Amino acid sequence: MSFISTATLQFPYFDHQLGHPDWRGKKVLDFGGNVGNILGDPKCTIDHDHYWSLDVSRDAIEEGKRRHPAAHFVFYDRYNFSFNPTGIRDLPIPDLGERFDYIISYSIFSHTGKKELLDTIAELRKFLAPDGKLIFTYLDPDFNASTEHPGYLDMTNFEKRVRRLNDGVLRPELMAQNRDADWSILLNRDDLYIEQDDHQPYNLADQDTYFSFFRTAYIHTLFPTAITLPPPAFPYPPDYPAEMQHACILKRSTDEGSSVSDF
Repeated sequence: MSFISTATLQFPYFDHQLGHPDWRGKKVLDFGGNVGNILGDPKCTIDHDHYWSLDVSRDAIEEGKRRHPAAHFVFYDRYNFSFNPTGIRDLPIPDLGERFDYIISYSIFSHTGKKELLDTIAELRKFLAPDGKLIFTYLDPDFNASTEHPGYLDMTNFEKRVRRLNDGVLRPELMAQNRDADWSILLNRDDLYIEQDDHQPYNLADQDTYFSFFRTAYIHTLFPTAITLPPPAFPYPPDYPAEMQHACILKRSTDEGSSVSDF
């Protein structure tokens, strides 16, 4: 079975980062929306018939249709190292015949390289309505959740991933290599690529995890008109990991002369 997400806090995340907009009547594209877990939140006010999930997991799309029959779920057979390794590389995003007030994307570009990030965001912005906004998340390697959540694990995003993938071992050589990188990719346990998209070929059976990290200052060089926000610090349910993802918010691609105040 292809990946079925169990994440449940997408709605409070995006609602908070976008300043609590009125979602009613707004068309929403959830890029990488999986089974549409955002719709399952009892506080979610997104109209189901105005919601589209586009995802590389065929099973998630079918399950989403079952859970939320009024919403729209579309399979996107694009290659992804971890989640769709048999997919089509560089497959264009399909035109769904809509222009969206909000395009949201949670924990998708923490699993792609720089080129795919830039190419995909450029494509997505074309599908925004004139006043629409695109918001995607990314992992800043330096963010430490214990800053906002005292008592939480005192480690950076990068350190946390390294330890999780290496049975709790820190691997100081990886920490040293990543210290000054604007961006990097960590494949499987310890294959670290500094500021490069190309990586060694892997057999299909050896393709496991893929995490990318972008420092916030570098995100601003990639998207000069964007605003970025740290992970929200609102209370999380007991035993639920604190939020680790930063947000980047963009308007249509025609807004290149805009400023932060335009948001």
